[in-house]
Parts: sequence; C-alpha cells; structure tokens
Amino acid sequence: MLPRPPFVGWPVKKLDPRLGFAWFIAPNFFFSQLVLERASAADATMLHDWVDDALAVHSATIRPTGGLIAVHDLRSLVGYESGARAVTTERMRRRVPGAIQSVTIAVGPINPLVKMGAQAVALFATTVLQRRMTVVSDPGPVVTALGVRAIFAT
Repeated sequence: MLPRPPFVGWPVKKLDPRLGFAWFIAPNFFFSQLVLERASAADATMLHDWVDDALAVHSATIRPTGGLIAVHDLRSLVGYESGARAVTTERMRRRVPGAIQSVTIAVGPINPLVKMGAQAVALFATTVLQRRMTVVSDPGPVVTALGVRAIFAT
C-alpha cells in the first residue's frame, strides 16, 4: 500500500492499513491521506489521535509558527457514520486555541453528502471555534503552495 498523489514518493511515517497515512513535517505541517471508503467514530478518533500526537511531540517547533497547518485528503470517502462527525467536532473543540493555524480538507466528487459534511465541519470551525478551515477537491495545489516536499518529511 502506497500513498496516492500528491503524496507519491513520500516516505511513509504513519500508516494504518485500514485508515491510511499521516506525516508531520517540521516546523508545523501535518498531512493525512485516508484510504477507507466509510469512516466510523473509531476512524475519526484515530485520525485526531495522530493530530494530537503531532501537536504534543512537536509543540516546540509548532508553537512559534502560530499553530499546526493541516491538510487532510479525504477523497477516498464515500460516506461516514454520524459518530465520525461528532468525534471530529468534539476533538476540535477540546484543542487549545492557537494549536491549529489552518485546516484544509480535500473531498472528492464521489459523494456530495461527504462534501456537505466537510463544509458543515468547516462552518463550525470558522464560526464557533474561530479557526480557519477550507474544503477543496484536490490537495495537490495546497501542498504545492505550502512549498512542502517529501525530502523534508520527518
């Protein structure tokens, strides 16, 4: 199992064969790429555990940059359980203000309901938590704009 574009060639740092991949890249970047088609509350918990682990382990490099910049590639999803969205909003709510600088969620055109769910979470993050979150269809341009390269993956 290997990552798909735009993460082709990136050394695998975190892998769960059912959930997917994740990378922390110093000083403050977190990327994930899911491989499953339907997300459960347990899947959302694991993804947020990975984010929280990066925040804890790399806090010394993240804090001075103004927070973690996360890009989640969810294009494989065609559906999710309601518990997955509940876990996501609760875990976002629990994070210390300023821990996350921005989040980009990439969703594919496979299922418009997944896109609507991502947009609902983004609206919650923006209006309630005052955090910047955007929804895109392709994470590639975001990764390119951030200037992150696989060689820097740690």
